[in-house]
Amino acid sequence: MRILIADDDKALRIALFDALNHTDEREFDLVSDGKAAYALLKSINYDLVIIDMLMPGMRGDEVIEMSSIWNFTREANIIVITGYDPNKVPQNDSIIKALQKPFDAQEILDIIELKSKENEDGQD
Repeated sequence: MRILIADDDKALRIALFDALNHTDEREFDLVSDGKAAYALLKSINYDLVIIDMLMPGMRGDEVIEMSSIWNFTREANIIVITGYDPNKVPQNDSIIKALQKPFDAQEILDIIELKSKENEDGQD
C-alpha cells in the first residue's frame, strides 16, 4: 500500500508515519505543502492520501479538486484532516473520511484495515 501524508505540521506528519508504519507492505511519502502533494499525485498512484485542509502553497481541497479534474486520484482513497468542522470539507468522490484534529491514529488504521479487506475481497 502506497500512502501520501501531506501536512504542514511536521510533528503530526511524523506521528502519523510512526503510527501507520507497522508493516513492510506500506510505502510512504511525506510532504509539508499542497504544491508538493500535487506534484507527487501527478506522478505516483497512491492507495491512500492523508491530507490537511490548510497548508501553504495549495490548500488540501485545492489539491483534491485539481487532482480529481486531471484524474490523478482515481485509485486513491483520501482522508482529510482539519482543525475545523469536518462536515465543512468540500465533497469529493475520493474522500472517504474527514477527521477533525486532534484525532486518534487508530481511526486511520481502522480505515486502512477495512480498505485492505475490501481490496482482498474484490480480488477473489
